[in-house]
Amino acid sequence: MTWGSCEAILDEDNKINVSDCLNELNEELTFGERVVNMSMKYGFMVVCTTIQCYVYSFTTQNWTSPFVFDLKDNVYMIVQGAKFFAIIDASQNFNVYSYEGKLISSPKYQGLRVEFLSQRHISVASDVIALIDPSNPKTVRVFDINSGKAGQSIEHATDIIEMELNQVEVATERKMCFVDSNRDMFMTKVHTPELHKICNMVDSFQWNDANDMLAALADGQ
Repeated sequence: MTWGSCEAILDEDNKINVSDCLNELNEELTFGERVVNMSMKYGFMVVCTTIQCYVYSFTTQNWTSPFVFDLKDNVYMIVQGAKFFAIIDASQNFNVYSYEGKLISSPKYQGLRVEFLSQRHISVASDVIALIDPSNPKTVRVFDINSGKAGQSIEHATDIIEMELNQVEVATERKMCFVDSNRDMFMTKVHTPELHKICNMVDSFQWNDANDMLAALADGQ
């Protein structure tokens, strides 16, 4: 996997080779257990083995002393944001952590089936976490990142198939972009929802991880 100028390659079951072509970095990380999942975004690499989670920072270069915490079960999904990340394990535990390994919250609601979620169904920002409701894909549920409490949901007339939050620091500028089953793309502010259609025939889209900019591939262009 790659992020910017950095690359991480899983070599065997318990070794990861990390390199950064701009900063002449080349590290080999060895783990005592099998690596079951890993993710790299926003200057951090999160590695989950069968029993522990390791958090590395490309800024502090903590390759020999990562933040480590224990896991209850095998992790099958890692979703990163600029300040926090979420993990979902095989026991359907859904937890949000800081990059120092501190448990922040455990968002939940009655009827949540996390096994039906994918990477494009969940998005993590500095103030909220959002997910497409698997039982009602016309709804995006929004939770406070610190308390895990549900906030105002965002409703749409058609099933939503993918969604992402921007990563700006200011909560009042928190925006969400999503694509529905007609391949139409909409944008709204999260805390004062008002849907605006901005494109159609959208194949894919992505928020810039450093600036409040959005890129989309629409109708092959």
